[in-house]
Amino acid sequence: MVFLSRQVYGRLHRLRKMHEGITHPDRTNKKNFIFRMTWHFYGRRRNCYTIAIRAAQKMLQRASKNRHQKKINMKALWVQRITAALQEHQFEYTPFMSVLSEADVQLNRKVLHDICIYEPRTFQSLVEFAKQRYNEMGLYDAVAPVPPGIMTRSMSWYKKGLFTGSALPDWCVLYIWS
Repeated sequence: MVFLSRQVYGRLHRLRKMHEGITHPDRTNKKNFIFRMTWHFYGRRRNCYTIAIRAAQKMLQRASKNRHQKKINMKALWVQRITAALQEHQFEYTPFMSVLSEADVQLNRKVLHDICIYEPRTFQSLVEFAKQRYNEMGLYDAVAPVPPGIMTRSMSWYKKGLFTGSALPDWCVLYIWS
C-alpha cells in the first residue's frame, strides 16, 4: 500500500491499533488538531491540552473580530489618502464623493485610492470634472424655479386649523395656489 503523506499513514495506523484494542483514535486526532493550531504559542499554551483549547478558541474569536476590523481600517485609510490627494487640488472629500455618485461615476473608495496614488493625472481630471459639476449644481439650485405645489409642514398645520394665531410666525412661508 502506498501512502501519499505521513498524516494518512498515521491515521490508518491508529485505526489498526483501534481494532487491536487501543481505543479513541478520534481523541488523538482532536488533540493533534488543537496542538497544530497552537504550535506557535509560548509556554503551556502550546503544550497543555486544556490551556491550548482556551488559547485556540480565543485565537479564533480574535481572528473573526479582526476580519471585520480590517475592513473598517482599510476604509478609513482609503478615505484619509483620498482626502489628502483632494487637498492638493483644493477640493473636499464629501462634495467630491457626492458629485461622483450623482454623476453615476461608479468608482469605489479602493479604486479612487489606487488612482490617486498610481495615476495622478487621471485623478486630477476626475477632480476637475467634480469641481465643474459641483459649481453647475450650486448655480442651478440658486436660479431654479420653485416647483408648484410645495407645502411645508407648518403650512399643512395652518390649512388643517391646527395652528391658530393672529399673525403667522416668520418661519412659516405660504405659497398661494390658484
